[in-house]
Amino acid sequence: LKNTFRQKEDKNFKNYPDFSYIKYDDVEFIPEDYGDERELFKRMLFKGGGGNGKTHLNLIDKGLVDVLFIAPSWYMCSEKKKEYSNINFDIAPHQQLFQENLRLKLKDKYSTFIIDECSMITNKQKNEILEYFTNENIIFCGDIYYQLPPIVEGKEMTDEGFDKVIELTKNYRFKDDKLKALIKQVREFIRLDKDFKPEKLKINRITKEELKN
Repeated sequence: LKNTFRQKEDKNFKNYPDFSYIKYDDVEFIPEDYGDERELFKRMLFKGGGGNGKTHLNLIDKGLVDVLFIAPSWYMCSEKKKEYSNINFDIAPHQQLFQENLRLKLKDKYSTFIIDECSMITNKQKNEILEYFTNENIIFCGDIYYQLPPIVEGKEMTDEGFDKVIELTKNYRFKDDKLKALIKQVREFIRLDKDFKPEKLKINRITKEELKN
């Protein structure tokens, strides 16, 4: 509705059979559950390690409408649906994005696609999704470059082709500083494509007792 209405200087009653006006200054039009302000990008990628809030941030966004959450398996979809039972969204597995008869139904019904665990999708599949769903909001979430190869044969997806790429770094899943340092060091080895060798770690080993606490 932006820029749909024009400002009128005169006051008349020709358009509606009533004799009262709403004074704009005295009325609050924003509902209480209005979502936080967010820049609109049609193709987005949220990347980063597990526990950084990639999927959570998008599922709780009240500004996204007609949301479909998509994960590799029905089990993962249903578990996420249970976890966020107070939020309205539908679920589907990755495979439906690549079956013509099924994805056509998805295209007709949903406005926002949140594609989780996108590291399990090849770069070719990523491009196919972006080319097919041209009018929808496409949000990829995943830890690309740091996971096992995709399920099907092909090159792992890259962070190219998106209007906006957001990398989240704060970990909400783990509280222990030693464990977070360990995770960071392991990810550094993965990034450098080196074999992981515990003796190379620059932090103290974590005992079983410390892990229990």
